[in-house]
Amino acid sequence: MMLAHLCIFDGDSYLTMETINTPYRYFFDLEKEMKLFSLKEDGIFYWQLVRASLLKGITTKDLHVVSNGTVRRRYSKEVLGTVKESNKMKKAVKGLYNLDVIQIRPCVTIGKDGKLDDHQYDYIDLSDKCRTLDLYCLGAYSEVDQCVKYSMAPAEIGVIFSKILGKLFWNRHISDTDKSVLEEFLKRINNYYGTSFDAQSLNNIIQYEVNCHIQYKKYFLELFKTLNPKLVLEYPHYDDHMFAANAAAKELGIKTVEFQHGRINAHEAYWYEDQDEEGKLLPDFFFVYGKWWQDQIKLPPFCKVVVVGNPYLEKQIELFPKTTNNNRAISVFSNPQNGKALSEFIFGIQDYVIKNNIQILYKLHPNEKDVWKTEYPLLEKMQNVAIIDSGSVYEVLSQSDAAIGINSTVFFEALAYNGIDLYIYTIGDYEGMKPLLESGKARAVTNPEELIEFLEEHRNEISNNAETNERWEYNANINICNAIIDILEDVKQKH
Repeated sequence: MMLAHLCIFDGDSYLTMETINTPYRYFFDLEKEMKLFSLKEDGIFYWQLVRASLLKGITTKDLHVVSNGTVRRRYSKEVLGTVKESNKMKKAVKGLYNLDVIQIRPCVTIGKDGKLDDHQYDYIDLSDKCRTLDLYCLGAYSEVDQCVKYSMAPAEIGVIFSKILGKLFWNRHISDTDKSVLEEFLKRINNYYGTSFDAQSLNNIIQYEVNCHIQYKKYFLELFKTLNPKLVLEYPHYDDHMFAANAAAKELGIKTVEFQHGRINAHEAYWYEDQDEEGKLLPDFFFVYGKWWQDQIKLPPFCKVVVVGNPYLEKQIELFPKTTNNNRAISVFSNPQNGKALSEFIFGIQDYVIKNNIQILYKLHPNEKDVWKTEYPLLEKMQNVAIIDSGSVYEVLSQSDAAIGINSTVFFEALAYNGIDLYIYTIGDYEGMKPLLESGKARAVTNPEELIEFLEEHRNEISNNAETNERWEYNANINICNAIIDILEDVKQKH
C-alpha cells in the first residue's frame, strides 16, 4: 500500500510523507489524459456535474450499503408541495433588493426540537454588518418553517416541468463523439476497478444533471438580478445547486465564497488536476480552517484562499473539552457506506479490548441507528462496547484516546483535540483521508492485527505535533466577518 517515503524538514520538525495509492488515482489520471472536463452538452461543461456519481460507485461496489428505510413522499404530493412553496418564495422576494450577501444552505440538519442547525452559518453573525438573505435548498427541509420563506422551489418547478416535457417530446443523447470518448473511458474504468458502468446509464445521468443545471442557473440568474447581491456564500460549492449558482454569479460579476466544511474530498476543487483547463467552475474565494489546510489545496490563480478558522468547531470544543479517563477509550465512527465492513474489523480486536480493559465508543451515523442490530450483528456480541446512536461526535472525541474509521470529516476535526491517535481503515472510499495519511497525522491500517500493533505503541504525537497551531485559526467568527466585510468593501470600491 505504501509507495514512497519522503522526509520534509520545516524548520521546527519533520514530516514523514507517505504517498498512498488511493482508489481514485487511476480515475484522476484517466480523466486528465482524456480531457473529460472539456466535454459539453447544450453548451454546458458537464463532466464536473457527473463525475462524483462514478467515483462513489467505484468505492462502494463491493460494500454493503445500509439504508434506514426512509420513504419519500408520494411524487404527486412533492409536486403540489413544490408548487405551493414556489408561490410563497415569489411573494417573499418582492420588496427585497440590493442585498449584500446571499447565504446558500445545502448542508443543514434538523435537530430533535425541529430547528435547523447549520454547522457554519449559524455560528457567524453578519446581521449588524450587512444585508443578508438565507436561501435554503428544498430537499428534506421543505416542511420546516424557516426554510419555506426562501427556498429553491421555483427552480425545482422548472426541473419537474422540463422532465415531463422531455418524456413527452424528446429523448436526448450526447453526441456521437462524446459517446465514443466516454465508452472508451468506461471500458478502461470497468477493466481496472471491476465495475459495470454503461454508456446509456451515464447518458441518462448527463441529461439529468445538464437539465438541472440549466433550470437552476436560470433561477439563480433571475434571483440575483432581482436581489442584486454583492457576494454569495456557499457551503459547499460542488452540488447541483452550487455549480449553477457559481455559473450565474460569474455571468453577473458577483463574487462567490466557499466555506470549507471538513475533509478534502476527491470530487472537490482541491483535487481537480490542471486548474487552468476549461470546464472547472470554482468560487472566487475559499475560506479555510488554518494554514495547514491552505497548504493542502491546489487552486488556480483567480481563487484566493483566506484562512479564517472553524466557528462551529470552536464552539463544540468549548462545550466538550478533552477529558482524562482511567481506562483507554477508542472511538469508532461509522457510516452506511462501509459500516458493515468497519463493524467486522472492530470485532477482530475484541480479545485485545477485553484483555486490556479498553472501552469502545461506537458512534453510529444517524442513518444507521435503526438498522445496525440487523446489519452489524457482531456488534451485539462484543464486550466493552458502548453503541452511541445520538448525541455529539465531539462529546465522543473528548473522551477518546484513539479514533478509527474509514472516511469521515470527524478525523480532521479530531486534530483539534490533542492526544488522540487517528487510524484509517483503508477499505472502500477513504480518498478523503489522504491528507491525514500523507502528512503523518493518521496511520493507515489494513487488518485488526496491524491496529493492535499500533495500539501497543500508543503514540500520541500523531495528533500532538509541532504544527498543531497551524491547523485551526482561532476567533473564527470575527475572522469570517472581517474577511467578508473586506471583500464587500473591495467590490464597492471597484463599482
